[in-house]
Amino acid sequence: RYGYNSQRQVTSVTYPDGLRSSREYDERGRLTAETSRSGETTRYSYDDPASELPTGIQDATGSTKQMAWSRYGQLLAFTDCSGYTTRYEYDRYGQQIAVHREEGISTYSSYNPRGQMVSQKDAQGRETRYEYSAA
Repeated sequence: RYGYNSQRQVTSVTYPDGLRSSREYDERGRLTAETSRSGETTRYSYDDPASELPTGIQDATGSTKQMAWSRYGQLLAFTDCSGYTTRYEYDRYGQQIAVHREEGISTYSSYNPRGQMVSQKDAQGRETRYEYSAA
């Protein structure tokens, strides 16, 4: 059985075994908390009042992950629970062209004019190439 709020968002689910999960939303309709059927709660935070994309996620253990987003909704940085940050770069078409991990490991991608990935190069300079059929 499902429960809904006035904005028609799912606020609760009651399962056949009687267990229940729930969701909470802010005044803008953004998800702020989810409680699983096992009782573990995950919380979401938003730095930008106009954004639908969370900048923080705190899990049931209290560990926090942080995200930074571009104005186009692309993930620019992700910091995991251990504090390691991964940064992402995009070209003018919105395609991910680089991933930089805190440990100094980076990968680079290139694309053909159709937007298909044609190569990926890792931190050691090893390159993987991709080919596509004209099907």
